[in-house]
Amino acid sequence: MADFEVSVRSSYRDIARMVLDCSPYDFELTSSRRVKRWINRAPAAVVPGGPRFGDPTQSSNALRPAVSEDGGVRFRRSSTESLLTQLTSNFGAASQRWTFAFEFNKGEDATDPQVIFSADNNDLLVWRRNSGNYGYSATAFVPGVGDIPDGQHMLAFSGAGSAAWLHNNAVTIAAGAASNIAFSTGNSLWLGRRQSGSYLDGVLRSLRMWNRVLSSKERSFAFQSLAAADYSALTPDPRARVAVRAWGDGTGLLEQRQSSRVNPDHGQQQSFRLAQIPVGASAAIVQVACETDGTVLPDTSLAGSLYTLRHIERSSASVPVVSQDPGWSSVFDLRFSDPGHYTVLMEREGHGSMYVHMDVEQVG
Repeated sequence: MADFEVSVRSSYRDIARMVLDCSPYDFELTSSRRVKRWINRAPAAVVPGGPRFGDPTQSSNALRPAVSEDGGVRFRRSSTESLLTQLTSNFGAASQRWTFAFEFNKGEDATDPQVIFSADNNDLLVWRRNSGNYGYSATAFVPGVGDIPDGQHMLAFSGAGSAAWLHNNAVTIAAGAASNIAFSTGNSLWLGRRQSGSYLDGVLRSLRMWNRVLSSKERSFAFQSLAAADYSALTPDPRARVAVRAWGDGTGLLEQRQSSRVNPDHGQQQSFRLAQIPVGASAAIVQVACETDGTVLPDTSLAGSLYTLRHIERSSASVPVVSQDPGWSSVFDLRFSDPGHYTVLMEREGHGSMYVHMDVEQVG
């Protein structure tokens, strides 16, 4: 029996160790349509008492931001609007495992300085602009060029005291400083400011965070749905839309006492994973990840016992191509070009194996 879990990913929410998931339109509003609470839909902490953010809130009606036309939070610098979210327990500092993903559009006020979000005032500052540039602060300001571009962004710890900033899935700042960043229950996370000011003018449409480092392929997968898009812009192949479908079986005729393969227990509907190759594409990518103790670990944390994949059943004439990032045997991108049923065997020596089934269809 395997002592690990396998995830066939449908959206960014399937990436393990999520601690913050604030999406467009998901608010508790006042009667004047001000944001009283931005609901955090991240799953419960894997370990009881483990780190997870609460809902970003604002107790003062005068400081509550409005909702933008596209469902984001519209912060106005002139009104010093902001939100604050608390942590359930501390993390960061020595472990340095974190990844932020967010969608942001600039406001008209371009006054310096402006902070999009910050942790404990000075530990982590993510700037819309600071002295004419955007970027972030850890031990020192790591700048981009000019005002922040609109779109989808990611700030990701990369290990060895460095972090990367990605815009629309392309690296704009590489290997910036990222040491001594801690997330604590004291001040937690400010949205639209730092604790001492630097108020924001702009729309924060979504904000997500994971309490772990993501591999390069996981980062690309996360960008797939930051703006609620069905498919990413990856080339040459897009990512498949993966959904859970109910399994109905009409082969069993009750009047002839024929058996049915469908589970007869009430409330135990059987299901399967269906991946769709979008219209106009010759193939699509499905991401599969192996979770050890509730998280996806790099090879350096697997004590020499790595994950492998074997093809057991396929509908294609050739074996689907599998690609991985160096040092991340637990994350697989599978390329499917033909409709039909597929089965793969996920194995880790000394830790068991697991069969994974999925069906693929061509859309249109």
